[in-house]
Amino acid sequence: MTFERHKMNKRVVQDLKKRSTFGIPFYILLSLIIVFATNLHERHLFFSMFFLLSMGGICLFRLIHLAVSQKWGNVTKH
Repeated sequence: MTFERHKMNKRVVQDLKKRSTFGIPFYILLSLIIVFATNLHERHLFFSMFFLLSMGGICLFRLIHLAVSQKWGNVTKH
């Protein structure tokens, strides 16, 4: 049995996906706290909006990717 560089056990990948799901709402909440607690939205409105929309978009993409990969993960078995 040898180590193959770019192959991971599917169970490990699913476990990582489940564990990272917890962080998604945390990132959104932390972003909001940073922007509003430091009054960044008053000093740099454009940057704050861009930052919050970017973080929201990334987190939304991660949630959609997780749902799609769980749904289609069983279809693409070799």
